[in-house]
Amino acid sequence: GATVIPFFEMVYHDCQICYGKYGYKAERAAEYVAHHVLCARPLHYHSFGDHLYWQSTANQSKTSNNQTTDRSCYTRSDGGWAENMHPIDVFLKNTHEVLGPLHSVTAHDVLTRMEFLSKDRALRQATYGQGKDATRVIVNFGTTEARFTSKLGGNVVLPPWGFVVEGPRFVAFHARRWNTEEYGEGALFTFQAKDDKDLKNSHRVRVFHAFGPATIRWRGNRYKVQREQVIQPQQ
Repeated sequence: GATVIPFFEMVYHDCQICYGKYGYKAERAAEYVAHHVLCARPLHYHSFGDHLYWQSTANQSKTSNNQTTDRSCYTRSDGGWAENMHPIDVFLKNTHEVLGPLHSVTAHDVLTRMEFLSKDRALRQATYGQGKDATRVIVNFGTTEARFTSKLGGNVVLPPWGFVVEGPRFVAFHARRWNTEEYGEGALFTFQAKDDKDLKNSHRVRVFHAFGPATIRWRGNRYKVQREQVIQPQQ
């Protein structure tokens, strides 16, 4: 069958924001979100009805369902920031923490390179910008886990719909293995510099933890981040 590529972003990414307009279900949105990650697009939420979701009795934490392909992974909250919140609130928080900052750091960049990293074209990489300012986005669109090596994450293992984002001021991943840490059914973290330095030199790094095991390694140090925390690496 056909392979979807971010053709619009190849032409217009640095000058026009492309929002989706079609409805989707949060509990089945992993592939839809994955395309937005690869395209560095903000996600649209207007299809969700008005409601005080946090007052609902359905505010139960979702853990991984251990399926081969978990299309509901962005409603996971086990051990993370939105634990015990309504699945819609969880989805809004998890996706915005990735797509909002990702779009912010790439909005004025050109999509300079699009690559297929596996023979089946399931593992894809998009590069926004050039040189030391480039942001690289790798997404697994396959139905099985994918393995590759990244500059920051080392030997990375991605679940279906998992991803890695590596840029000078924003880093994120949804992975089963990243920077020597094993995450079982997967964990989602983001990293943002909170001073005027790039992440490799920043002394104030905001870490957001969406779900999964809470331990991360960053610049030679090991941290446990239950929800979110500003860490102060000295190396």
